[in-house]
Amino acid sequence: MARTLTKTRKDSHGYSLRPGEYQRSEGRYEFKYKGMDGKMHSIYAKKLADLRKEENRIRYEIDQGLDASKGQLLTLNEMYDMYMHAKRGIKVSTRRNYIYTYNKFVRDGFGKKRIGRITFMDVQNFYNAMLEQDRMLATTLESIHTQIHPALQYAVRLRYIPTNPSSGAMTDIKKSEEWDGKVRKRHALTMDQQMAFTDCYTNHKDLSGWANIMTFLLGTGCRIGEALGMTWADIDFENSLIHVNKALLYRPDEQGKSVYTISSTKTKNGVRAIPMIDEVREALLDEREIQLAFGNYKTQTVDGVTGFVFTQAKGTVYNPEAINRAIDRIITAHNEEEAISARREKREPVILPHFSAHHLRHTFCTRLCMTDLSIKEIQDIMGHSDINTTMNIYAEVHPDMKKKSLTKMAGKIIINRSDMSINEAVAYDDEDDVE
Repeated sequence: MARTLTKTRKDSHGYSLRPGEYQRSEGRYEFKYKGMDGKMHSIYAKKLADLRKEENRIRYEIDQGLDASKGQLLTLNEMYDMYMHAKRGIKVSTRRNYIYTYNKFVRDGFGKKRIGRITFMDVQNFYNAMLEQDRMLATTLESIHTQIHPALQYAVRLRYIPTNPSSGAMTDIKKSEEWDGKVRKRHALTMDQQMAFTDCYTNHKDLSGWANIMTFLLGTGCRIGEALGMTWADIDFENSLIHVNKALLYRPDEQGKSVYTISSTKTKNGVRAIPMIDEVREALLDEREIQLAFGNYKTQTVDGVTGFVFTQAKGTVYNPEAINRAIDRIITAHNEEEAISARREKREPVILPHFSAHHLRHTFCTRLCMTDLSIKEIQDIMGHSDINTTMNIYAEVHPDMKKKSLTKMAGKIIINRSDMSINEAVAYDDEDDVE
């Protein structure tokens, strides 16, 4: 019995087409294949060479037992949502923070890419663009990476893609020469800047309503969420202590609607007691009188918590962004008035840089480093989980600290006994025996 020969199909240029390849009437090329789901899928390309690149990859993935169709269909956004839905064992507030970060920086742009088409270079280019265009903090970029990487790793586990294209992306960026320059360091306000800032909100009629919370932030070093989550039960006037044990957050929930929620402090070390200085005491007492006058001492309830220290006129809590907007208003008001005064008085103006509430925390820490408190005491007051954070700020305040340390060490560290006299050597040995 004679074999039946299959007629070779060709495209408009005379090139032979493989099984599953087709050229459509408008000239585009199509490759049809059966996915792991048992359904037929198609990919398209303007050139046959481009089609075959994708085709070869899909054939390889199918041979490896990967569901290539998922990689081509699912976007990073869809993959991230699947990953977050499957993720268990995290606090509600933490989940909201994750989603907030992803939605803010990824969802409307890079998140629309198909996971099967994301390359290592795509991830690196995205990260570099974020650093260059948005001038973001290194920690923010790392937070973005901690959302993208596990979502893509989840896709690998589900066998939607062969490898994680984000693996090593942050490592390579951190190794680059530009990395240090991309880390925007927070700088404390100078004393002149701090005085200008406080004078403005104290003396400006339209801004004086912000005086108490600004004084609290400058005088405690609390994070903005910790300050807004502060309740009167946390204030110990008798012992002059402020107890930090929670934070108020404003984040989107799983449906995308922004809601207030009570969270634990950022770290375990965040639970702490801060000494109450006189200026802060006066600000708190004034705030309490204002609340009593408005009759809203009980305030809004969030996750069962009420009695918040800092509230709006009707007893509702503040959105953290409202505080940063108030800081911007104070800065703008000062700079406008200062520019006029400086010209009139023929002097250099004290211009305030634009900063956020977190800079007030950094300023407080800097002032602590100017006191006689030990680094460990400063760490405890600030709630730093890593003492290196405290040390770095201390080193900024005392750049000559290392030089002083070397001076103190001079003659105390013995390397070679030949440098000692006989009497010194004997005395040194005697000291060892005593210990």
